[in-house]
Amino acid sequence: MVSLMPADSIDEDSDVATGWLKLAELLKQASAALDRVGDASVFSDLHRYKEDKAKIEESATTVAQVAAGLKRGEGAKAAKVAATSTSLIDKLAAIAGGKIASQSDSPGRLIKSKCSESPHSSQRSKSPVEGVAEEDIQEFVTTHALDEWVGEALMMLSPSQRHSVLHPPLNMERARNPNGVVMSRVKQVAPIEERVQMFVKVNDLAEGVVDRLSTLTADQCEAVMDSGLKIQRAANPSGVAMSRISEVLRTMGDRGGRPLHLHPRSDANYRLEIRHKNGGKSRRSRSRKRRRRHAEVDDMPQDVRRLMEELGLEDWCGEVLRRLSLWQRQAVVRELGNMRGVRNPSGVVMSRIKQVATPEELLTIFVDLNSLDRAVEAKLWELTPEQRMEVLAPGIFVQNVRNTSTAVRSRIANVLEGRSAMTRPPRHEPGMDEGPGRERRKHHRSASRQKRRRHGGGSGSSESRRRRR
Repeated sequence: MVSLMPADSIDEDSDVATGWLKLAELLKQASAALDRVGDASVFSDLHRYKEDKAKIEESATTVAQVAAGLKRGEGAKAAKVAATSTSLIDKLAAIAGGKIASQSDSPGRLIKSKCSESPHSSQRSKSPVEGVAEEDIQEFVTTHALDEWVGEALMMLSPSQRHSVLHPPLNMERARNPNGVVMSRVKQVAPIEERVQMFVKVNDLAEGVVDRLSTLTADQCEAVMDSGLKIQRAANPSGVAMSRISEVLRTMGDRGGRPLHLHPRSDANYRLEIRHKNGGKSRRSRSRKRRRRHAEVDDMPQDVRRLMEELGLEDWCGEVLRRLSLWQRQAVVRELGNMRGVRNPSGVVMSRIKQVATPEELLTIFVDLNSLDRAVEAKLWELTPEQRMEVLAPGIFVQNVRNTSTAVRSRIANVLEGRSAMTRPPRHEPGMDEGPGRERRKHHRSASRQKRRRHGGGSGSSESRRRRR
């Protein structure tokens, strides 16, 4: 049985259905447009942004009118309002699809970042440069012929920081060092903490280096990276980084400030003496300087001073401890156990230090502790890790010598020749008599004797020869 209904009632029901469909489509496109447009700073063309924003506001008004009409049962009126929203829906769809002139015409177009997508991305306002994706960074690196590590550093920046680096576009046609130009921009937008993380990542530094960096102040970290964020042409970047740290501590000392990662002040304020640079001074004065430095324990961290007093450690052992991080010192103390009756507590502590410190850290401490000159330090870093350990095996503190650099140079020579580091070479090596210098001296003495016999045959010379016999 077919029920007959008035035509106007059928039309009204159809209008209501049409109104609901239009309303649903309008809400869908408005939501997508809002997801695309979150903030005025998304667009380089502010006027265009205002137009798009006005369209979204208009859609909100239309939604309210359609909903009100449907709620009151005024289907015809709601349908009429919904019918006018067709063009508005198309406009919103265009916004949601990203068909915006200001974006497509811009050389640095904004593409939604893959790394920033999340389930809640549609609920929050978009970052101005959330569209700087990995592809954009790769294109930027390729266009300007940058090294790969620069792109790796850029990917560690936030979207807004990347935008500040990439815009305004760089003109590096005549730049001799394009990597340096880009990194100068990075330095302007990234705080020191982020750049230290870049320094660690692009050089693949060891954990020991990271731990050592964490004890430095911001100024000291800046000085470490002044030579370049990327350590170039180095077989052991961690060793080079530790050498930089040691050099900064020698030249800058402690100028106040706090470490990047907070530690107790006693750990942050340890002092390292400035390297002895006056090569013209006597060795004796240098030795006295070293003894004075090891005797000064007033500026020691409290935990180191307390450990030295409790265990009766030698001054040099305290100097090694103070150059470790607080975490490393605590690890050493945990590993000590019962030290009663130990004849050589400094040796036991040193053995524990070797378990918590990396070879690079130990070598840096060795160089600084003994005030080695630059030439010897360079030779040490050229050695293999096994050779370095052999050089350090006799002891990290070089004692009972007048010139520590000469003593360490002798250790290096012995290790390179396959001998023990402390082996004393014979006074006359095999074949030394046949050397050109010695042979020349022998010839000169023989010629002198023959000349005296020919021209100096006086009684005086003969008498002196007889007395010598």
